[in-house]
Amino acid sequence: MCEGVPPRPTAGLGRRLLLGVLGLMILACDPLGLSSATDKASEQFFNRLLSVFYPDRGQQQIVLLLLDDAFLLRHDLHWPLPYQEQAKVLARLLHYRPQAVFVDLLYSHDHSRANETPQVLANVFARYTQQDIPVLLASTGQTLPQTDQVDTLSALAAVTKPAVVQWDGQGERYPLTVTGRDGQPLSTPAYALYQEHCQRQQGCETRELPVDAPPIAVQWGLHTADQQPLLSNSQHCQLRSSALAETFQMVLSALFWRFSSPAALPCPYTLTLNAAELETTLPEERALLRSVLQGRLVLVGADITGAADRIFSPVHGQIPAVYQHAMALDNLLTLQTGYYRDPPNLGDTSLDLISVIGLCFAAAILAIALMRDQGWFIRTYLRTGLALLLLIVTVLCYQLRLTPLNVVGLGLLSLTLFRHHLEARAETRDHARQGE
Repeated sequence: MCEGVPPRPTAGLGRRLLLGVLGLMILACDPLGLSSATDKASEQFFNRLLSVFYPDRGQQQIVLLLLDDAFLLRHDLHWPLPYQEQAKVLARLLHYRPQAVFVDLLYSHDHSRANETPQVLANVFARYTQQDIPVLLASTGQTLPQTDQVDTLSALAAVTKPAVVQWDGQGERYPLTVTGRDGQPLSTPAYALYQEHCQRQQGCETRELPVDAPPIAVQWGLHTADQQPLLSNSQHCQLRSSALAETFQMVLSALFWRFSSPAALPCPYTLTLNAAELETTLPEERALLRSVLQGRLVLVGADITGAADRIFSPVHGQIPAVYQHAMALDNLLTLQTGYYRDPPNLGDTSLDLISVIGLCFAAAILAIALMRDQGWFIRTYLRTGLALLLLIVTVLCYQLRLTPLNVVGLGLLSLTLFRHHLEARAETRDHARQGE
């Protein structure tokens, strides 16, 4: 009876609208983590792009000292390093009078061997602390159950300051402070060193950073320090080129990473010194070390096979975790209160303003995709306007130092929803060619 009657357009529109609303709900609720994955990919992509233009103001004030496998092999040592050997390395470092030192090693348990105690290391810290060179030691922020004291050996805790290196609930963000078991805020290494720096330097904004300030969305830098070739062989490091060429290379590697050979990762951004280099007795090399270390903020870390704590940098790949502390400190020195951060959440939800704007863009993309009755010119005009608005909002996010919109997810959504338009145009071209 109904044969030959074409289907009503509203039926197809209703199905498409239902699927579109379901898609928006999936983006908002993120049950499978797809939106979170594309959001992370988008943030890492922009982090790599901006690393080309990251200024070197903070880089000139930070040095990282590494204890690595080469140092252990050179002295026929094992890990953990004996207190006597640690005392030698840190005494050599403190002799050059840095502004402050953070040691990214935990001293929760005594691993003394024959004829040594932690006191030999505490004596070194005490001597230079009295000379107004503060030493900060890594801490978990917890207390030892048997003593109900901080998780640092008492001999060391008496002459140093704690800096918390473990925290929960921040994801990949870097907090300024962590709440201790007694409810008091404990500074993380980057913020603790920043406070020490601001006590000795003018122009800091430390008073404007409340203890409940939002955590840092760490922005990484690309270019190695100018003094790095003087301290180590850096021929394997990525050579500098123009900012435009580096940006173009970043975009190509992000888009076509499956079809290209893995590019050599750049060397770490922070000026890095190996512990063995402190042992030099040559006057010219000691003068170089003095110019590099005196008055600088120094972080001491380890890169030992099988015992290293590593993190992922969107620019450098897997690197020792101490570099994250150094880069967060660099962000504070360079950007001060204007460091990159997440926008505040809306109420008690996990949605923030940027996520809501992203959902609005997704809804607009859906609306344009459903406008099949409109002309091709109108749809193209609306899509172009939406793309320009997305670009403006993305730039505005970075001007306000906020994490970016999920442009990767929005791009994939656009390709999915406008697929039928692309297929229709391809079929039209094919029919035209066959008619010729």
